Amino acid sequence: MKLEVVDKPYIKLKPILSSEYKVNGTDIEVMQGDTVELAVQTEAYPEVKQSSWKSPKSNHTHKETFNRINNSDNYMSTIMLEKVGAQDYGDYIFTARSASVNASVIFTVHVYQKPNTLIKWENGSATCVATGYPKQPRIQWFQCEDARAMCSYNQTSAVELMATQSTLEDVREYEPVLVKSVLPVTNANTTLTFECVDTNIAGEDHDIFTFQISYVLGATLVWPTSWWITDVFIGALCLAILGMLFLFYKHRKARLPVKWMSPESIFECLYTVQSDVWSYGVLLWEIFSLGVSPYPSVVIDAQFYKMIKDGYHMPQPDFAPQEMYTIMKMCWSLEPTLRPTFANIRELIAKLLPKQSSQVRHTVRILYAVVTASKI
Repeated sequence: MKLEVVDKPYIKLKPILSSEYKVNGTDIEVMQGDTVELAVQTEAYPEVKQSSWKSPKSNHTHKETFNRINNSDNYMSTIMLEKVGAQDYGDYIFTARSASVNASVIFTVHVYQKPNTLIKWENGSATCVATGYPKQPRIQWFQCEDARAMCSYNQTSAVELMATQSTLEDVREYEPVLVKSVLPVTNANTTLTFECVDTNIAGEDHDIFTFQISYVLGATLVWPTSWWITDVFIGALCLAILGMLFLFYKHRKARLPVKWMSPESIFECLYTVQSDVWSYGVLLWEIFSLGVSPYPSVVIDAQFYKMIKDGYHMPQPDFAPQEMYTIMKMCWSLEPTLRPTFANIRELIAKLLPKQSSQVRHTVRILYAVVTASKI
């Protein structure tokens, strides 16, 4: 038996990190969605009485362990971060205490985030807003003719446009950088698709909108203003349906299906064909998530309505190709006139058919048939 004599109590902490991470001391760089394990080997005398991990404020649930190694004075403590989120950056502090001393070690986690992109229509200009980390995303604009799911990869007809780019907020350590680019859109004599592409070292994202020269709304009727209808409704049939819906929900005290409703239907009680396009985008999301309810884990409260007003988009479904997700986001434009028509959607889906696997082609053919039937 080996007897070791020490002159005073101590705690020694040794950080342990996997070689798969990009590490500088205890600074770790990881990609959003990765699983990360932080570990500390502890040697102490007298024995450790208490240990803890302190993590940045986030909604992430962490798994922690603390075990003695072979009945010795050594311990191993770990914290597991599964599917690291955008808000999981910052300092993770491990602290160990004995009856006599305490010690701590700090891990700094940098979460690399590919850009998140959104186009908004404001005062005759298209504004592309993007966030990303570690560096501000680079924003590029592309233009192509007709309604398309994307322009940047169509090298034959895409034209890169020049626009200014600016940072919206002060850049803070570890935090995503928010940038925007404004593209003035002038009148043209054809239908055009504009695409905003954002890139950084973590990846790429894009959003598009289609500028249509003519948009026919149909018959417009003006009715007296009351607390439950707007001044203008589109089409007599819509008025009849709206009245029936109002009476039904009033007497049944039922909830409106707001997860499938467009912003103008929710906030202005306005129902048009373009409102149906929004709902169809939600249907596409359900199909390619294999039946998951829209806005999973989101409570229908004031925060939900604020998210809708602010242009929140559900994330890309697990089984949706990027092109199909782009079509969904086109359907969810806050400005109804910027959403594709059902004819546009038919064209966009038809263009995907030769590019996909047989299984996806079969699914897309079904979607094509559904859209076609909706026009009958």
